[in-house]
Amino acid sequence: MACFALQLGCQRGPSGQPPLPAGVTASAVSHPHTGTAPNEAEPLALIPAARCGECHGQLENEWRKSAHAQAESSPSYQRMRALARTGSKSAAKAEECDACHAPLRRFAPTDRVNDEGVSCDGCHTLSNVASGGGQGLLFRPDDNVRFGPLCDAQAHYFHRMGCAPWFRESQFCAACHDAPRHLPAVAGPPTSLFPEYSEWRDEYSAQGSQDCQACHMPATRREVAVGSAERADVREHTFRLPERLLGRALSGQAEVTARGGALHVVVTLSNGGAGHAVPTGLPERRLQIGVELVDAAGHVSVQKEHSRGRVLVDESGAEAPFFAAVRVAHDSRIHPGKTETDVFDLPFGSGSRLSIFVRRRPIALGIWQKLGGAPPSDEPMLHGELALPAGWLSNSVPSKAPAEPIRVRLGP
Repeated sequence: MACFALQLGCQRGPSGQPPLPAGVTASAVSHPHTGTAPNEAEPLALIPAARCGECHGQLENEWRKSAHAQAESSPSYQRMRALARTGSKSAAKAEECDACHAPLRRFAPTDRVNDEGVSCDGCHTLSNVASGGGQGLLFRPDDNVRFGPLCDAQAHYFHRMGCAPWFRESQFCAACHDAPRHLPAVAGPPTSLFPEYSEWRDEYSAQGSQDCQACHMPATRREVAVGSAERADVREHTFRLPERLLGRALSGQAEVTARGGALHVVVTLSNGGAGHAVPTGLPERRLQIGVELVDAAGHVSVQKEHSRGRVLVDESGAEAPFFAAVRVAHDSRIHPGKTETDVFDLPFGSGSRLSIFVRRRPIALGIWQKLGGAPPSDEPMLHGELALPAGWLSNSVPSKAPAEPIRVRLGP
């Protein structure tokens, strides 16, 4: 992950404040750049996720597998933050990352619990996501109240319950997953550098589709806490669910023909399964689409690969990380409800099998070279294979190619 919020601020939030628990005084605090900082003379003692896990063990275990749990500690984020500190124009921006990557740090700057990133209390002490004016996230970590969408839950010895039905709404995610910023070379309104929410709102929700939580936090039947009765609406807390979401975001097929001494491959991909563009979030993410010839031993003899994404550049026109960018050079992502095509002409090699792949690349290689170290691995999304007809392997005689292309369905 990288710095999700250079400017924390939900420009469009859920309407109205959630009801506050009886007898609880409000101590909402806004983002440090849009409100008044709390009295930090006596910093709070933050609650580690392990403490919450004593009652909510299943949810804690799911969260520990999530990107939220790694928001502060992941190597890619730490490298990106270190790079953001260099140079006079971007040094101050690194500190702004805390607003979403370690949101409770401002209440207890030296508490090691901040290393847990977006921990349990990073969401469940939110009394509201304020609407309008970039007011951002409103925390109440000093009250013994934990907010959530189960408004029939009863207060108990460990903490009181805050009714927050908007935990189920997409706007709850928007303060960090829709961060706008003015790019120096772009006139007009700010550019949404992390546009998950705005893409969902503008391109997907108009179709009457589901909120973010329906995909990223599906409901399951189980107990929400040790000893409680099972209920059908307990949400998963891994958020990304790569084994499910990556495989269903896109659908596609390849059409393969032999043309002279080459394979002509047309890969068609449709975004019918994601409520946002693919890829989305961090601008440095890429969608890798490729074809390769593989021999009987599994060795790749020929490979070609295309990359789709939103490329940001600096003043010289070179690809740059978002905090050093001045404009968006191009955007070739696959948006909701759209279909895109990639065409490859692959010379015949020694391979007898054609492999088609679609992968998610966490960070573009050009950006990762600036960060240093070994880049994270690509993640598989779709795949398909075709054993080439014997006639195609005999010097690729055009007359032996079928009149119609061979279609290869791509699947997870």
